Amino acid sequence: PEIWLEKPEGYFTPEEWEALNPPPVSTPEEIQASYTRLIQSILDNEAYKLGYTGINESVEGACNSVCTYIDTGIKKFDDEGKAFRQWRSAVWNKSYEILALVKSGEMKIPTQEELLALLPKLEIIYIS
Repeated sequence: PEIWLEKPEGYFTPEEWEALNPPPVSTPEEIQASYTRLIQSILDNEAYKLGYTGINESVEGACNSVCTYIDTGIKKFDDEGKAFRQWRSAVWNKSYEILALVKSGEMKIPTQEELLALLPKLEIIYIS
């Protein structure tokens, strides 16, 4: 195993790799669980890229960490916290809309790539 002080660009932890490359699944419940892990991994990775960490200074939970930055008095943190809270809510809202369409038969189960393309993108507006 390698030990990093900082995770090199393009490298993944075992948990990130598993979330981005889950084993094949067959049941709707397994697919939903797999996509839930994928979405959470994406949220956490975006926060980690900005320097936020989660559980034991890892990627896992980084999104929740950045979302705690509310009214800190430091504009950068406030702007990032606000943007992540809005984005996280929009991503989960859209994913539940997609899930409802799939369950009703109005939409086929999207591939991971199709799902990711349907989700809102993060936009941080830094206010000076």
